Amino acid sequence: MVTTRRHYMDKVYETTLLRSSYRVGGKVKTETPANLSHLRPETIEAVRASLASKTVVEAGEGWEVERSLPYGHVAAVWAMAHKLGLAKLLGPPLVGRHHPGRGPRVAGAPTDDVDGAMDWLVGHHDSIKVRLDRRHLAAGGRVLYDLSSSWVEGSCCPLAARGRSRDGKMGKAQIE
Repeated sequence: MVTTRRHYMDKVYETTLLRSSYRVGGKVKTETPANLSHLRPETIEAVRASLASKTVVEAGEGWEVERSLPYGHVAAVWAMAHKLGLAKLLGPPLVGRHHPGRGPRVAGAPTDDVDGAMDWLVGHHDSIKVRLDRRHLAAGGRVLYDLSSSWVEGSCCPLAARGRSRDGKMGKAQIE
C-alpha cells in the first residue's frame, strides 16, 4: 500500500493505492489493483494492518468490561491541586478525601451540592487566578502552555475531534 500527498494551493490531496510488485525478465514491475482513496481513514488503516498480518477486531467485540474504575485522571488532578495548595487558596474544603479505586469522594455531598461548588468556583475564577498568579509567577516570568495533541484510533472518544494534526496523522480524530 502506498500513500502519496500532493500540495496544491493551500490544500493537501492524499491518495492511497493498493500496489503489487512482480518480476518480468529480471525487472521489477508494479501494478495498482485498487485505489483506496475514497475509503474512510479508519478503513484504510484496517486494510494496512491486515496486509501486515495483524488481526483487526472491531472495538468492543470479543471482550466484555466487567469492571472499570477511573483513577489516573483523578489522581493527577488531586496531586496537582495538593502541590499548588489549592485547598488553602480556596478556603473551606469543597472536596473531601480521595479514595483510590473508588473515585473522588465529594464530602458525601449529593450531585446538587457538587454542582453548587462548581458554580462557586466559576464565579470566583478571576480572584483565584489572581491569587495563583501572585503565588507562582515572578515579575517578568514566563508561563508555558502545553499545546500537545494526541491522535486517536477508534470512534468512541467523546473528547476527540477532527482537526489539524501536528503529528502528521491526517484524517485522525485528536485531542488537543
